[in-house]
Amino acid sequence: MKDTVRQSGKAHTPGPADYSPDIDDDSIDFGKVAAQLWAGRLTFALCVAFGLGIGLFKFTTTARTYQADALIQLESKGNQLALPVGMLGLADAGSDTSTEIEIIGSRLVLGQAIAALHLDWQASPVLLPVIGVAVRSYNLPVPQISALEGYSRSGEQIALDLLQVAPDWIDRPIALTMTGDKSFDVVLPDGSVLSGVIGQTLSNPEKTFGLRVAEATAAVGRRFVISQRNEASVMAQLRGALVIEEKGRGSGILQMKYKAASGLEAQRVLDAITAAYVKQNIARGIANADSGLEFLNTQLPKAEKTVRDAEQALNDYRRKAQVVDLSFESQSMLTQVDKINTDLQQLQAQEDELQQRYTKNHPVYQQLLNNRIRLEAQLEKLGKEADSLPETQRNVLNMTRELELAQETFTGLQSRAQEVQVVRASNVGSVRIIDLAQAAQRPVAPRGATGGHGGPRPC
Repeated sequence: MKDTVRQSGKAHTPGPADYSPDIDDDSIDFGKVAAQLWAGRLTFALCVAFGLGIGLFKFTTTARTYQADALIQLESKGNQLALPVGMLGLADAGSDTSTEIEIIGSRLVLGQAIAALHLDWQASPVLLPVIGVAVRSYNLPVPQISALEGYSRSGEQIALDLLQVAPDWIDRPIALTMTGDKSFDVVLPDGSVLSGVIGQTLSNPEKTFGLRVAEATAAVGRRFVISQRNEASVMAQLRGALVIEEKGRGSGILQMKYKAASGLEAQRVLDAITAAYVKQNIARGIANADSGLEFLNTQLPKAEKTVRDAEQALNDYRRKAQVVDLSFESQSMLTQVDKINTDLQQLQAQEDELQQRYTKNHPVYQQLLNNRIRLEAQLEKLGKEADSLPETQRNVLNMTRELELAQETFTGLQSRAQEVQVVRASNVGSVRIIDLAQAAQRPVAPRGATGGHGGPRPC
């Protein structure tokens, strides 16, 4: 159906003259758009420049973050150094991956790393407001005026050899100002001022305060803030910067990553954590061996006394009953009893293994049960034969059997103690370091940063 327009009472069919480009909703006048953009080119350029400036400013004033990584292998058993097969069970079995990850992040391991590197000691330079990080990162020039004299420049740092504060001064700042090439002043939290020399111990026994600055690379007037941090907060910071993950499910290879303000610091801290972890792992294996050895050492004197008492009882009875030795019949019976008891013990070990694979109705299992019934019947028969012996022979037989059992127990404990001593001496832990900590040359944050001058250096 055609559209029509009624004019003056007559039907009119619209033609090309009735349409205008100005009312075409689907058309875009690119020329007009370009003209509008060109007219606002100055505003547009200023907005882009402002955004780039903000991004560049944030980039240059953000401290660099570096990351170090290391690889550790978890072994299923500790290194037994070619131990005999019978002694393999004495070595400490390795824990599963999730357990070891928790151990690495424990207070036991991280506390040792904190103590080794004195990570609870903090000596930070006083930076210029806003641009202090950029000044240290890019060695920017700073006007040499008195108002800016205390602010740190690139490369300026101090290192501490000793820091001891009273418990109520933990996490409280101590101001240090360089007064000469080798001298400085410190303002304690109570407001008192002390003067010290680099390399010499500065102490105040009344305040339980001790400080020794090992070295300082800073001009006169530079200021630093020293504090002994709470160990719990330092540990929380370590856990936040430490990432541990297994490389491949069931591989037993742990990759550890640690982030810090410099590559050297990240590497030092991660090395300390891995060393503390390996140390406690070895100590744990030795402690297990020591525990077993301690138990054996308490049982050996008792077992030795049992042997002596059994020997004494047998000798006393022989003298009293005027019996020199067992008869051939009694000796043969004793030998058979010992052999049957040994066979029964072996059958018990075999049965424990067969229970994992067969039911009691299986022919192999039934054969084992029949053998045990046969041996038990023989043992019962020998017992009845022993009852028919003369009383003196019967008593000597029983007492000799008790002596042999006591000797076997004592000898077994001695062998076990020697095995545990070998295991203790050969224990090198169930973990080993595959790759020592190594930091990347480029920072991981902010993105796009290059090594440059190495970023802010730790103080």
